[in-house]
Amino acid sequence: MGPRRIPIIKTPKVYGLKNADHGRYIFIYNNVKTNQVVYSLDRALKNSSVLKQLPYAGKKTVPRAVRKDMWRTMATITFPSAPQGLTAYRLLREFRILHETRWRIAEGEKPLPRKLRARKIMNQKANTVADLAAVLQKQKVEGEKMVRMSEISAETVDEAWLREHDKHSSLEALQDSKPIDRMKAVLSSLKKQQDTTKSRGDKEVLTVCIKRLATEIRKQKMWDKMEKLAQRADEGQLQRLKERTKALRGKQSNSDEEEKAKIETLIRRIHGYVNDMARAQKVLAGGRERFNITWNQNDKYSNPIEKAPSLPKYGPIRKAILNPDKVSFTMDGVRIQWADILDAEYAAAWPEEIHHEQIKNDLRHIAPVPEKNEIPDCLKRTLKMEVDTGAETEYDEAGSSESLKASGLISRVKSWIPFGGQTQPQARA
Repeated sequence: MGPRRIPIIKTPKVYGLKNADHGRYIFIYNNVKTNQVVYSLDRALKNSSVLKQLPYAGKKTVPRAVRKDMWRTMATITFPSAPQGLTAYRLLREFRILHETRWRIAEGEKPLPRKLRARKIMNQKANTVADLAAVLQKQKVEGEKMVRMSEISAETVDEAWLREHDKHSSLEALQDSKPIDRMKAVLSSLKKQQDTTKSRGDKEVLTVCIKRLATEIRKQKMWDKMEKLAQRADEGQLQRLKERTKALRGKQSNSDEEEKAKIETLIRRIHGYVNDMARAQKVLAGGRERFNITWNQNDKYSNPIEKAPSLPKYGPIRKAILNPDKVSFTMDGVRIQWADILDAEYAAAWPEEIHHEQIKNDLRHIAPVPEKNEIPDCLKRTLKMEVDTGAETEYDEAGSSESLKASGLISRVKSWIPFGGQTQPQARA
């Protein structure tokens, strides 16, 4: 018996992208037979994710497993940030569900046969391109709105800081006064501000600040009382009270019942006073921090706007202030790489900032890496385009879409000359 062979475990090739770029790229795949379209965040098709996106449109419309040889890369979309890409991916999936479930029969028409209806529901190629253009246009409008809201929120915060600084500037004259007086002045100012403000959010913030400041005032009063008691104890009053207690005990033994009750009440009062002075000395020995008095003129209770500026209760301005790191949507850096750039004509219009490119004619079900989009020279096509102005220009699909930007989209393609040199039939309008 020969030596036992050691099995070689091959590491599977991972076609996913880095975690930091998850959502930055959206890959669209098209079924060459049924024109079904699926979205993916990975370069390679996965059986489970594809089957989840295929709707049941009738008998034999959902396969048991995906035949990857029937799927081709349709387009790859690159976004400047991952959050923007994930938002677009969610909207595209939602629009797809609407196309598959919310279709209507026109008035006066008969319902389609079962097989024809299934083919129409599965054919989502044109809807996908139109949805993509609508999503990008929606993100463009939202991005402009987010920029305006961020500018407005910055101005709102600056105005709030200046307004509150003017309100509390009058408290600077109380710097040399006692802490209890400064806190009372701040408390009265906050109460006046609470009465005059109309914002519900500002009133809630001021209510919390007033309660905390009132607690600090009570602590300060207790501290002042302990300081007085400790000062009297240091002056010898504590010793005098102890001697007076002994004298009252001696007098109590030679008195009648009524006099004894009065002396006992007086002794209890003196004992309580002595205990308070002893406790005050002990607390003062532990320091001010042990008593948990931390208020000062620059504390957050004296200026509640430092914790929460004058924010609106609802609306996008409040969200922009509370979430300053939110990524704004922009069309700068959005790039669409098409397997067939003529598919862009399914959309009525595209945002002008979108950059359209032609990806290499790869028949595999794995999309090429977006950053390494190299097209062989034999696959470059030259299109004769008729833009909206009526002038015909030469367009190179492999290069940057200058003509597309000038016209807004690939408008009317009369004919295209492939590398074989034979003229093809007129392209779709």
